Amino acid sequence: MNVSLSRIILYVNDVRSLAAFYRDALGMRVVEEIADGWAVLAAGPCELALHAAGEAHRGPRGGWTGANSNAKLVLDVAGDVSALRERLLARGVPMREIKSFAGVAGRFTDGADPEGNVFQLSGE
Repeated sequence: MNVSLSRIILYVNDVRSLAAFYRDALGMRVVEEIADGWAVLAAGPCELALHAAGEAHRGPRGGWTGANSNAKLVLDVAGDVSALRERLLARGVPMREIKSFAGVAGRFTDGADPEGNVFQLSGE
């Protein structure tokens, strides 16, 4: 059996705002929308889907967001991680310092979307 990841769904409070963030700040293309409840963005070989969070999907108080999140999106950057980090900082996106690890290729930096969901940029 061969299994591949095709889509990640995040339960979020404001689908429209987060779809605009991932579109405008990170260049993802919106490929599917249902008004205020659902959006799918092309994110390379995997899609990122945003689903309006409701009581049935909430985890801890306020939902699975920010520091309570059980997910982290890792985005491969074709190009300079530093340049994209600076562009995101200029947009007011909270970003951590760039880091690297012995024995691991590439550089990494974490950021947060407008609802506090953590994402990581990975590249050169």
